[in-house]
Amino acid sequence: MFFYFECQSCKKVSDLIPESELPDEPAQCSECSKKFGPSNKVERIAVNYYIFHCRKCDYTSGMCSALDYPTQKGIRPRCPKCAQVDDVYFVKPHVRNKPERLKKRKHPGVLPPDEVTDLGLYQTEDLEKTANEELLQAIKKTKRTLFPFQQEDDQVRLFTLGSTSSSAKLARSESRYQEKKKFRKAFNKRFGELSDARDPMKTTMHVGTPVPFTQYQSDLGHSENINGVTYPKMSKSSPVVVNGAKLVDRSLTWDYRELGPNSFLRRLCSLVYVVEFNGGGDSNNPVEVQAMWAHGSLFLSTNNYTFSKALLEALQSDGSVAAFLDKLKLPGLTTGSYDTSLRNFGNEHKAKLGVYRDEIVKNTYPDYFRFKWEYVFSQMRLAMRWSAANIRGITVLKDKTRKGYPFWSVDSTVETGKIYVVLPKALTKGEGQVYFTKKKIHAEQLFYPILMQLNGASRISLFQPAFIGGVKTPCRTCYEVLQDASRVLGDKLILPTDAFGHYWGASGMHVPNTVFPSHLQTLVFGAQKSIDEGSINIYNTEMPPSPKHDDEDD
Repeated sequence: MFFYFECQSCKKVSDLIPESELPDEPAQCSECSKKFGPSNKVERIAVNYYIFHCRKCDYTSGMCSALDYPTQKGIRPRCPKCAQVDDVYFVKPHVRNKPERLKKRKHPGVLPPDEVTDLGLYQTEDLEKTANEELLQAIKKTKRTLFPFQQEDDQVRLFTLGSTSSSAKLARSESRYQEKKKFRKAFNKRFGELSDARDPMKTTMHVGTPVPFTQYQSDLGHSENINGVTYPKMSKSSPVVVNGAKLVDRSLTWDYRELGPNSFLRRLCSLVYVVEFNGGGDSNNPVEVQAMWAHGSLFLSTNNYTFSKALLEALQSDGSVAAFLDKLKLPGLTTGSYDTSLRNFGNEHKAKLGVYRDEIVKNTYPDYFRFKWEYVFSQMRLAMRWSAANIRGITVLKDKTRKGYPFWSVDSTVETGKIYVVLPKALTKGEGQVYFTKKKIHAEQLFYPILMQLNGASRISLFQPAFIGGVKTPCRTCYEVLQDASRVLGDKLILPTDAFGHYWGASGMHVPNTVFPSHLQTLVFGAQKSIDEGSINIYNTEMPPSPKHDDEDD
């Protein structure tokens, strides 16, 4: 807090004075003292000190005003640099003493780590002292004096604060938080709040038709033995049903506004999924494509070794992910180096592939991705243009003697700023049992040793976590692996959904001693007509479409 003196006779005022420089003796008006002799008609008036930042021109100012905070905030001063008020935000003096408000600002995914750190200046005990020093440096370099009184127009002073000062750092981060809060409020007002029925992380609350496990046991004619227990199957080549399920209309939408990076990875994987390498056919069908963002690098993984090798070669040849996607011959296009097959995508997915491709190729994205984790998404969009020098393969190896995914490793140290195609170790003469058998490894499973390496090296954190997203919800096999990783990493791993599909025995060989609690419920998608007719032969696990508004610009 600062002060100034006002003569009640002539109404002249002094310059601003910090509390540390207040005189011990009562102040006197030099002019009135000469005319009328010493008097006590000089009043000491407290003045508030505020800091505000203009995001438009990245300019921080200090302000001394006799007005209280709500009044001064309502007036919203113009930025001294650009003379605008729309992007001016105040540092809020009450946040320091209200931990819950500070906690909101520091919630992961709202602001990048450096800005979260700067918000900690709210709790700095010497912040007012620092403000005093910065103000003194700004308004006067020489020794201050009370006399003579100076003429003052409106009891308001503006001062420029250096961009590296603690006040400027705090103001910049606070303005960023306020701008983000304003955007999220407008987004929710336009599209409605995120509902439980559309939240990918609350699928147990979604509307669907339940099918008890006993009905599967009664109606399905095939079976498979897992760890000494017999479970039903729909056909010889279908997954295993290990518990009850909920059948969901595949046209219903999910809302990924809280999971922007996961949603982006899902879109990217949808485009990779339809590529027909080497003429297509079963041997080049990826079955599933998953992506992970961790430690500032992108990881792509598929269920098909041949497809993954071809993908790596194509990315390196075309020079970047964006350049590769620009060559996809999607429906409605007559040009393109890579043929595509829409495989088992529903009409909603098919209609969006061109939109997804154009966003990446043209580097223009909807505001949908700004809602949360915007700073992570900004890194991901840059990765779409990283050159061939930063595109490489990384190989996952099994342990020579110990069985199961907890003992897998990778053949190199993960670096930041890279595009990795994750490959399971192929059979090589003389290298022992470190390889994987074809089709007995799933895309998400390959991420486990990478996550463990990064976590062990402290390369992922609460504010820079790992994200996973792909074409489909994880099958029950991959769900077990991802849940184990989540137990280790906690909030340092952001999964795209809490749902899972049915169990695949082949990849399940890597998940020893699996237990299937009866209370869990598999989530699968199908046509509402088939569900209404009572069919339980539904096991598709592709992600349902996102809301249509995610392709609309604000």
